[in-house]
This record gives sequence, structure tokens and C-alpha cells, in this order.
Amino acid sequence: ILFLLLPFKALADSGHIVISEIMTYGQTSKDEFVRLYNPTGSAIDISGWKLKKKTSSGSESNLVSGFPEESIIPANSGFLITHKTDYVGAESADATWSGASYSIADNNTILLYNNEEILIDKVGFGTATDFESEPTENPTEGASILRQNNQDTDNNKNDFISTASAEEEQTPSSESSSPETTASASFGDIIINEIVSDPDEGKEWIEFYNTTSNIINIEGWEVYDGSNKIYTLLGVIYPNSFITIEINNRLNNSGDAIYLSDANNFSIAQLIYGDWNGSMIEAPKKGESIARETNGSYKITTILTKNYENQFLEEQETVEIQKITSNNFYQSDINIIEQFITVNEILPNPEGSDTTGEWIELYNSGDEDINLGGIYLDDMEGGSNPYKIPNDTIIKASGYLLFPYNKTKLSLNNTNDSARILDQDKNEIINIEYDDAKEGLSYALLDDDWQWTSSPTPLAENIKTKKQENIKTTSTSSAAQNSATGIVIVPPNIFNTQTMYINGLQLYMFYADWPALEIGDKITVWGEPSTYYGEPRLKLKGKNSIQTLSHNNSLEPLALTSSNIDDEAVGNFVSAEGEIIESSSKKISIYIDGSELLIYNKTSIDFSGIKERDIIKITGVLSKYNDEYRLLPRNEDDIQLISQGIIEKSEAAKDISPFWQYFASTLAISGIFGTIYLKRRKNDRTTKTGTAQRVEQREEAPF
Repeated sequence: ILFLLLPFKALADSGHIVISEIMTYGQTSKDEFVRLYNPTGSAIDISGWKLKKKTSSGSESNLVSGFPEESIIPANSGFLITHKTDYVGAESADATWSGASYSIADNNTILLYNNEEILIDKVGFGTATDFESEPTENPTEGASILRQNNQDTDNNKNDFISTASAEEEQTPSSESSSPETTASASFGDIIINEIVSDPDEGKEWIEFYNTTSNIINIEGWEVYDGSNKIYTLLGVIYPNSFITIEINNRLNNSGDAIYLSDANNFSIAQLIYGDWNGSMIEAPKKGESIARETNGSYKITTILTKNYENQFLEEQETVEIQKITSNNFYQSDINIIEQFITVNEILPNPEGSDTTGEWIELYNSGDEDINLGGIYLDDMEGGSNPYKIPNDTIIKASGYLLFPYNKTKLSLNNTNDSARILDQDKNEIINIEYDDAKEGLSYALLDDDWQWTSSPTPLAENIKTKKQENIKTTSTSSAAQNSATGIVIVPPNIFNTQTMYINGLQLYMFYADWPALEIGDKITVWGEPSTYYGEPRLKLKGKNSIQTLSHNNSLEPLALTSSNIDDEAVGNFVSAEGEIIESSSKKISIYIDGSELLIYNKTSIDFSGIKERDIIKITGVLSKYNDEYRLLPRNEDDIQLISQGIIEKSEAAKDISPFWQYFASTLAISGIFGTIYLKRRKNDRTTKTGTAQRVEQREEAPF
């Protein structure tokens, strides 16, 4: 895709998902794609959103009728949607058109709607009749139109450029002091800056870098491995800029050679690794890259920095993953993990690129090595996809293990987020939350308290800095303490180990050092007030922050209606009765007085026995997640089936095959015409009989 050959620049934040690139005709008329981009600092879930096209005549139709579940665009990242069958680009698609017959063409408008059918963005081109302010030009054959720096000024013409004309637009005049464009380059002007030959996921890639102050025309340049040509470059590469190509299973994992030649077949760059003759460096392991250092030598690194300056950990900080046999160690003993493993430090907003510098560090406080294989790392609930830690991943006794973004693909938000450890069934074990991550600061566990520090220490003991007191923290030791009294409605270890509910309030304790508590216990608690994605909570230090007053107290649930599902009801013991309109293993949606309420399964409740149109009564706690209210049942006893839904005849008819529908329709129509025909025949006979009788009567009548 030509997008890969444009310079990587700072991106403007438009505040919402934008349509960032469109190609209507690549190598064939249906080699086409649309790229979305998330310019915000938070991951955005586009599950259920729709992508549509509109012709110049105003006819609107689906390209994607609904993005599938867990379609999440990380912060400052793209999302590629391609033709279902005919796309031939090198970059892997994140989604495809919903049907192979769907296609886009010149003079169309591309429209993006969220799952509430609200228009998020649109781009009209050519002679399109629907656009923002002015339409941009049609994409030319083999090229795309690209949103400049992902800016959104609500003017399609101003916001987009053609990748085919990028070179001409950047070519300076004779009076300009801008960089010159040159069609030639010498060996070393363009370098192979980083390669991944055995990725954890996705495709192999090779990154090139222009070391000069000139724009270099790389049209027709070729990339070879040790035996064959693997790629032909297009366009230009700008001064001090990167381009990256993605390829399918062309580089040998054990060793290979990579050569770059210009259009005249002159050698420009080369890299040889592993067991290949003339090797410069050993082969990288799975998920590692070979990256060029500033002194010109190459080094293996676990920090992948596609389109960014290379980064390396010091030798003693290399992540160590040992392979051991299963009969020597337990496989992810959850009890041991809960006792000895903790999130120790988080870097959500590193200097430079977030997606290449973010990491989560775990610490083993025990005196035995622990196998983490099979459990998960995750960010906030509903954010990135959980990362499954590979089998036989060992964290040393009193040791650290670092999980960078390029391994986990966990995109940590700068505004607020969390680092979580989940068990093999994705139940939450540990949840560390943070707010307002400043650039370059890590969130570290210091003296049994979480604080921001300006001295990140990956794979090493956390340290305070001299200016620590000037850094804003969320330490409970210095925060104002609030108290609350209420009846326990959700004890600890129901939804997760670190949270519980009294009526009207969520309680959170990092160390999960809870006393024995049961539903109906009346308690008083002391803690630091905070919010978690819009829901009020108290952060407690430990079990000494809880005083039990009495037991076996009864509490009637608040009956929810469409008028009282609001912030005042959040955290309360509630019940709701309504008709199921949608059901899955994790979520149920019901109608209450014309309003929709989400029932969310945070435990292992089996939802399979209830179906759409059933009338159910749900009891539990009302929670809030961002702007969405969710009722959380505690167990199967909180779900009562009132009545089963009845399939209406009109729906049952949908199960009749098209043939029988056609057959029945034909019979019905034939019957109608047959009845009309018979009636006419009968009328004709009656008329004729009546006429004959009248004639006979006239003949017999005397005159």
C-alpha cells in the first residue's frame, strides 16, 4: 500500500475516528480499501459500526454492515478495511467488505456510522454530491487519496492529497530552500534500519531509512532476499524518514540476506543474518527484530519500533524466558500467582511513540521461580484484546519480567486505564488503575503505595527521585479519607478479587486483603474517594479499613424503570424485568418501558438457557462504565425466567425455503384466477339460461 511509502509525521488529533485513506483501483478494479485512523489518546471500540458508500446519484449502500465484536482501534493507530476477495496489497486487512459483490468507485462518498447510526465521518471525491465543504479528487489508478497528517478541517478537498501526486507536490521550485528531489542515490544513502523475520503475529517487515537531506525517488527500486526478488518500491522517501514494507513468509527464520537495489540495479543497502553466508549478526528469535545502532552495527532487540528510531534495552535488562519441562514446574498455579506475582511498574506514556515504548512490568516476590504460562495480561475491561502469556514463561524468584507493547499489543491510554492480570479463564486476579499519565513518568509501586516517578526502572527495583514530592500521585497516604456505611450486596471474589459492593458504592483494595464478608453484613469502611470509568468508589488500604457492625441484614432491591436508571442508582442493589432483545454469552439486552438496559456477565453465569423474546427478571448491582449503565448479576439465582418468548407466525414463515414460498405463492395466485374464471363461467351459463327462458316465455305469451 502506498501509504507505507509516505513519511511518518506528527499527527493532528481530530478527536474522533477519521477516514484516513481510500483506494478505488489498485492492480484490478476491485483491489480497493478504506483505512480508518484513531487520532485520540484512547483505544476506541468500533464493534457494530457501519461503513457505507453513496453514489453521485444519492444511492447509499453498505460496505461493512457491522464491524464484528472486538473491533478495536488502538490509540494513534490505523484500521484497514479491504475488498472481501480481490484485495492484493501487502498489508493484512483488519476487516473486509461484508460481501464480495460490494465495491467502491470514482465519484463515491464513503461514510462511517457508529452503532447508533450517528455519522462520524464522510469523504466525497470526484463529482460526489455528498461531501464535507468540497469534494477531493478521485483516486487515480494504482494510487490512493490520503488524509494529510490525519487532520480533519471538515473540508475534504483541503484534507486529502493523492499519493500519486505526493512527489510532485513536494518538489521544490528553483527559488525554494526545500529539499531537492533526486532520482539517484549512493550506497548507504538509504539503509536497512530494522527487520522482523519471525513475527509473533502479522507479517514480516523491513524498514528503510533515508539518511540524506534530499527527497529520493525510489520508483522501481527492488528488494531481494537471498534468492529472489520480493518487492518493488514505489513513490519517494523523504529526508530523515522511514518507509516500511510488509511481506508474506519470504524471510528465512534461521538466516537470510536482504538486498536493496535502485532502478538501475545499483546496490544501495544490504543486511545478512543468521546462518547465511557472510552473516553480520545471528538470527533473531520469534518476536524480536534486528535493528541498526547509531554506530552502524546491528543488534537484536525485543523492542520493535516500526517507523520510529530504534530502541534497545541494556544487556542485563534483556527479558529472559526459560524453557523447562512441565514435570519440573507447575503450570500457572493461580494460588501461587495470586500470592507472589504483582504488577510492579507501568509506563503508559513514554517519551516519543506510545505504541513502541509502552510496557508493563511484573515482579515475583517469592523465593521460587514461577511459571506464568497460560494466564493473561490486559488493560482496562473492554480495551485491547488480552495478551496470553506463552507456555513455560518463567519469572525468576525475586525477579522481574517486562512485557512491551510490541509483544502484547496492549495499548495503554494516557487519560486513564489499568494493567490487569487474568487467570486462564480470563477472570481478573489483579487490577492496577491509573489516571492522567504524564509523558516520561512511570506508575510504580513504592513503599507499598502506587506513585508516579520520573525515573522508570524496567527490570529493576523501583526508585524514588528527589523531585518525587512534586509529582502528582494518587497515593492514599496523603489523600483525604472518607467513610461509608452500608450492607454488603456483592462480597469480594465474586466479580474479581479486588472489588466488592455495599449498597450504593463500589469498594476497591489493591492487595485484596479482605476480612470474611457475606451478603447481608453491615459494615463501615474508610478510604480514598475515586471514580472508575464514571462509577464512584472508595479505595481501601487493607482489612483494617473495614469494621463489621452486624450480620444477616435484609435489603429489598430497587425496581428499575426507564425513569430511574441514572447515576443515583449506580452501585445499588437493583432488579429489572423486561423482554430480551439480544443475547450472547457475555451480554443480554432487555427492554424496560421502552428503554434498553445491558445485562453484563462478569462471572461464569450460563446465559445459554435464555433467548430473545423471553421475559426475565434480573437482580444484581447497577454499574456504570463510561456512559453506559450495566446491571451485573452475581450468580444464576439472580436470573428468573418469567415467560418464554413465542415465535410469531411471520417469523416462522422465514424458515420456509424460497422454493416452497414460490410454490405456495404460485398456488395462491392460481387459486385466485381459477376462482374468477369459474365465477365468470357460472355467470355466463346463468345469463344464457335466463335469456333462453325469456325467449321461450315470449314465444308462448299471447299477443
